[in-house]
Amino acid sequence: MPEILILTGNCGVGKSTIAQAWADARAGAAVAADDIHLWIRQRSIRRSRGFQEELKANVFLAAARNLLHQGLSVAADNVWLPPSLDRFWQELSPLASVRVVRLTCRRDINHVRDDTRSPGARMGDRVDELGAILDAVTWPSFVTTIDTSDETVVETLARIDAMPPVARSEPA
Repeated sequence: MPEILILTGNCGVGKSTIAQAWADARAGAAVAADDIHLWIRQRSIRRSRGFQEELKANVFLAAARNLLHQGLSVAADNVWLPPSLDRFWQELSPLASVRVVRLTCRRDINHVRDDTRSPGARMGDRVDELGAILDAVTWPSFVTTIDTSDETVVETLARIDAMPPVARSEPA
């Protein structure tokens, strides 16, 4: 049965790396949601609150349904917030096994990782700003948090693979 892995968390915690490695291990697909909002060339719209997450969620759901129909497992990474995560859970859990993981790491590690990005992709102060926002969120019970600070990609993947898909009895 195809699987779905939804990854959320701050920039620099390993979401894209883990999504791609997880999809590679399953010969599946990894949807890099950050790339979706870059389709929009008008910066004021690209950066407006609410619009980009809704756009990415809609595109991801359509892609996931199509990819699942082909028998592929699907991973998606983004800074997803609880409303989108709940929507994914409701719409995709009838179709596949779903795991939702919030990746975190210590801020010092996060900044080191950010510094390894190409100059145009560095988040700088946004790392701390976004970290504070995400730390204040009340995450649904179906979200598992994994700290990647001292883990390799292989170790993080092993932890994710060891997680049973979590059944949820009520909406978040």
